[in-house]
Amino acid sequence: MLAPLAIYMVPCRVEAHEWSDVMREHTGVILDRCRITTFGTRLSTEVAARCATWIDAALERENIQIAADKMIAINAVAGSPE
Repeated sequence: MLAPLAIYMVPCRVEAHEWSDVMREHTGVILDRCRITTFGTRLSTEVAARCATWIDAALERENIQIAADKMIAINAVAGSPE
């Protein structure tokens, strides 16, 4: 199962002197608009492909779990007296 990782994306630019305040308020990965555009657009083709493969696999695992949970819920409702 995947462990969630908090990611915060803020639309404003976080100045260097503000990072410590922001980090005290949030845990996880924090990206402001400047860092998103700087780092999010320079991925090599290989890294982008590896990320896409990982995301596809993670989504598939989650979809399988969601389907299993739905079946459990359906079976619980079908087996419960009304």
